[in-house]
Amino acid sequence: MAFKKRVVVLAAHTDDAEFGAGGVMVNMIRAGYEVVVGNMVPGGAETVGRTSAALTGAAVEWLGFEAQAIEDSPAAFAVVESFLDRHKPDLILTHWPIDEHADHRVTGSLTIRYVDARQKIRIDKDGGIHPRRYCPQLVFYEVISGKQSKCFRPDRFVDLDRDVFALKKRLMRLYTGTPMTGYMKSVYAHHLLMLEFRARESGACRHGEIDRGIWAEAFVSYPLARGQQKLALPGER
Repeated sequence: MAFKKRVVVLAAHTDDAEFGAGGVMVNMIRAGYEVVVGNMVPGGAETVGRTSAALTGAAVEWLGFEAQAIEDSPAAFAVVESFLDRHKPDLILTHWPIDEHADHRVTGSLTIRYVDARQKIRIDKDGGIHPRRYCPQLVFYEVISGKQSKCFRPDRFVDLDRDVFALKKRLMRLYTGTPMTGYMKSVYAHHLLMLEFRARESGACRHGEIDRGIWAEAFVSYPLARGQQKLALPGER
């Protein structure tokens, strides 16, 4: 019996997972993966987050941090470590750590610390590889590239079929009714442009395919531990 792959999407705020990785989340759930969204900051959108989870089939949890107050500290790392150890995902998707927003930067940094620690215990002092040691893979997503995510140079692209793109738009629009309506509408429009640009960058928008492959999400892979085989992302080009 094959075991389901487990994925955690770790997000600073309740909307970041949908904007940064909503399409691949849908692809993974449809492919039979177990997906958990971990939101660092509850904010004021818990109900919207649960609606999003219901639409995608992902589970959702909040880690209890306060906005603008996430620090790369031993206490914060202990919370993230406990959450990830409890789920033991095969794959973690989180923020690209070069970001204008401090919460995004720290979320990415804490996740890197977690993965680095597990990569080290996979290799013993003589350089031997222990493949049964728990060691998740890490992939970064982007949020408002050019404004928040900086220097993001993707090496992985996930095509979004028309129905997945429609659901991603619906997920993103859940958040345009928050108190920052004007700002969130701008974020929504920016992400639509990102999805179109990434499709062209990935080669999905080739002649003859203009009507069926014109949206893509982009990601950056963190280096694998020795002996690891890269897990494919459903829909990856």
